[in-house]
Amino acid sequence: MANEAAIYEQRQVSLRYGGLAACMAYAKKQIWPDLNRQGARVLCLLNGFIGDLPEEVIQITRFPDLDIWNG
Repeated sequence: MANEAAIYEQRQVSLRYGGLAACMAYAKKQIWPDLNRQGARVLCLLNGFIGDLPEEVIQITRFPDLDIWNG
């Protein structure tokens, strides 16, 4: 297995109350396909942490190199 360098981005988003469904629909239709076309990959989307509101969302994305991350 080759030693591949990559950039991992953690992005936290605070949504309006009740906005999670609309955010997910937009991400699946627009954001994630755009990231995939650029060569990036969303690894996970997390929410519902103990003590956090359900509208706090964390996304972890892998970018293969600095140029794509700066995109």
